[in-house]
Amino acid sequence: MGFYDARLQQLISRDSPQVQTLHSKLLCPDGLECSQTVSLGQREWRVLFLPSNRPYLLWRTLATLLIGLLMTAIVLIYLSRWQAELRRTRELSDLKLRLFSMASHELRTPLSVISVSAQSLGTHRESLTPQQQDSAIARIQLSAKRMGQVVNDILLITRAEAGKLGFDPEIIELGPFCQQLFEQVQLQSGQCLLLEEAAERKAYLDKKLLHSILINLLSNAAKYSPQDSQIRLVITAAAGNLHFQVIDRGIGIPPAALERIFEAFYRGENVGTVLGTGLGLAVAKTCAEVHGGYLTVHSSADHGTCITAVLPNIE
Repeated sequence: MGFYDARLQQLISRDSPQVQTLHSKLLCPDGLECSQTVSLGQREWRVLFLPSNRPYLLWRTLATLLIGLLMTAIVLIYLSRWQAELRRTRELSDLKLRLFSMASHELRTPLSVISVSAQSLGTHRESLTPQQQDSAIARIQLSAKRMGQVVNDILLITRAEAGKLGFDPEIIELGPFCQQLFEQVQLQSGQCLLLEEAAERKAYLDKKLLHSILINLLSNAAKYSPQDSQIRLVITAAAGNLHFQVIDRGIGIPPAALERIFEAFYRGENVGTVLGTGLGLAVAKTCAEVHGGYLTVHSSADHGTCITAVLPNIE
């Protein structure tokens, strides 16, 4: 009957020169492998499949390959970002759960102390000696200070995770600043703080963030050091940076814990019964990074610890 050219979408007579050319270029000239006999209407029909004589173009194959690779890359990038966002969401969810768990645990004790001390003052004020009254008031003030520090650390970590931690540097006279800071550190019996090399030194830093760095480092040093020990804060300048070194002779940090010591809520296995949130070093590290600096730690178990906050300084 004729031949249907799929490329031209038209029927061609079997006697046309074009069909004869197709016969000469047929890949299977005997027609056995390129034909199929079909019985229809009590007649047998022979369907012959002929290859197209359209020239092969390499650029079309390359274009198809490149488009396929581009689409694959786009899908992979989208999936990787989606997985990273999902992982980030899970980490934030875990952080919130740990924050609530830690807050409920760490705030319960000072709240109980405040409640009991206030109740004792209210009920037995007349029977308490002045020394006992002063002791109850001191316990209330100490517990309130501890609660305030925990709340401040939680807020700072939360703001840092949300990318809303501000940076407002100003000129600071380090000598008076550190002396005021020392008055806020809770020391054990016989402990003392020593400031070295900061009598007339000034710095251009964020006062609130610097306060958070040093108060956490000094508080940790006092907490994990024995009574009647000395804790040193050494401030030096080198290569345009200020180095704030907090040196103690406390229990130290085990080697296995050094890699995780700056993680939020992580505490070494050798802390024993010493109370803590595991937020101090994480807060200090976050504040140092906001300044464009970093923390380093050198420690050995039972031989003390030296933690250095390296912060850029603008003269």
